[in-house]
Amino acid sequence: MNVQWTPTLAVGVEIIDNQHKELFRRVEGLMEAMKRARGRMEIGSLVAYLGTYVVEHFQQEEKYMQEFAYPDYAGHKQEHEKLVEEYGGMKNTLMTVGLNAIEVVKIQRKLVDWLEHHIGESDKALGKYLAGKKIE
Repeated sequence: MNVQWTPTLAVGVEIIDNQHKELFRRVEGLMEAMKRARGRMEIGSLVAYLGTYVVEHFQQEEKYMQEFAYPDYAGHKQEHEKLVEEYGGMKNTLMTVGLNAIEVVKIQRKLVDWLEHHIGESDKALGKYLAGKKIE
């Protein structure tokens, strides 16, 4: 399963694109750690970091949406909230059940599909809306 950021996923807002690149790097690191069955502590650390980073990234996007009165703020924020909730559930399962092939595949599919879909559609629409606005 490919977990790499590509230029086709660029939304045109440098800080958001850089955060997306970091998200993909971290997800790739998590997938690699799970594939190699690294220790529970290392994987737990990666899972926790990724969860924190996702929340910080979402807060940045939502700040821009509010600052520039993005018309689909509510829907976009709802997508963020849904992933945070689902990720929390996957994280709990992974930490409770442990590293088994079924849970690893579920997490891989969910994260990669979500990132590609959300960035490729919702975040691109946000980027288009923010184009030409003075973003600091």
